[in-house]
This record gives sequence, structure tokens and C-alpha cells, in this order.
Amino acid sequence: MDYSEEISSFLLECNAINFQFNPPFTYTSGLRSPIYLDNRKLISYPKVRTRLLEIYCEVLKESLDLEALDMVSATATAAIPMGALLAHKLDLPFVYVRSKAKEYGLENQIEGSLHTKNNVLVIEDHISTAKSVKANVEAIRAAQGTVHYIIATTSYENPKALKTLEEIGVEGITLAKGEQITEYATKKGCLTFEEKQSVDLWFKNPEDWFNHFQSPQKY
Repeated sequence: MDYSEEISSFLLECNAINFQFNPPFTYTSGLRSPIYLDNRKLISYPKVRTRLLEIYCEVLKESLDLEALDMVSATATAAIPMGALLAHKLDLPFVYVRSKAKEYGLENQIEGSLHTKNNVLVIEDHISTAKSVKANVEAIRAAQGTVHYIIATTSYENPKALKTLEEIGVEGITLAKGEQITEYATKKGCLTFEEKQSVDLWFKNPEDWFNHFQSPQKY
């Protein structure tokens, strides 16, 4: 079942999606972007949070054998709340993984106890470059865990991110993809057709978008 429109409606309802063209947003990496998602806002709305958790469970039930899952691993920090809720709902152990090991104390990268390692589901709130997902998966595997699937609320589905998932050998499950989100936003009058085209071009080629495809319109 396709839940992308429902997820997109949550993003708009909770002001978790933003569009900006002149100037566009600047990410930490320096990348310029016409879209910025802040899925962390969804956890602040109990009805949305509850329904989102139900959708996660429904999608996982449709996509894989829940009985085969042994643990949930969330990517720090944004995916921790939903990861913990999902692990509790499925009655599974839970850990979260930092982008890199701490430089103090026990110097952990994996927080919690990875005592069940056979089939770990990685959860991310949003996939942009897939670098944080890769760090999570590699940390679990370095600790002798097994990862076959990752699930995320949203994903831009840009080519480099998809290639990264392929390279680390995991199957990605996404509740709402970038172009589905822009389709819904356009239908609701939040984007013009020209602006939608510009954002969709960014999904396909984020590195070159600012120089070649940037919309001349202000939003």
C-alpha cells in the first residue's frame, strides 16, 4: 500500500517541509538545496506520531518477515525517537548509532547493548546522502551484526544515495519519496509547477542544480 500522500500531508501539517529558491538553503556539506525537511517535528504531534508508527509497522509487515527481526538500530540523533517507539511496539531490543565513536568515556559508537545480532533493522528519519545510514550499517556489521534492510520516513532518492545503499548491500524501504512529496505539495498549492520541476531536478542532480537549474522565482 502507498502511504506517501498521507506522509506528505503530515509534513505539511507539522511545517516539517520548507521550500526556498532565492537564495536556496545551504546544507552543512555546503550543498545548495531548494528543499529542507525537518522530520523531527513530526514527533511533537501525538496523533501524527501515533499514525506514523502504525504506518511503519504496516509497511514492515508488508515488506518483510517481522518474526525474523531481532533488533532495531536508529541513526543518531533524529531517528532515535521513532526507532525507540518502533522497537517498543515490536517488542525488540534497541540501540542507536552515532556518526562516529565518542572521544571520551567508553568511546562507544553504538549506544545500548547489541546482544542480539542476527537481523538488525536500521531506521533513519530521512535519507539525503545516505552517509549516516552507511555509518550505522558499518558500525553494526563491525560489531558482528547483520543488516539487510533500512527503513526511512522520507528519502530524496538521489542517485548517489541509492548507489551508497547498493554498495553497502542493504534494501531501502521509504514511506515517501521526494518526488511524491513535491507532487502533493504542488497539488496543495505550496509549489508552482515550475518550482516543482526545479526541486525534482535537484533530486536527480543536487551537485549541479544551483549552477544550472535553479528556479528564478522566489518562494
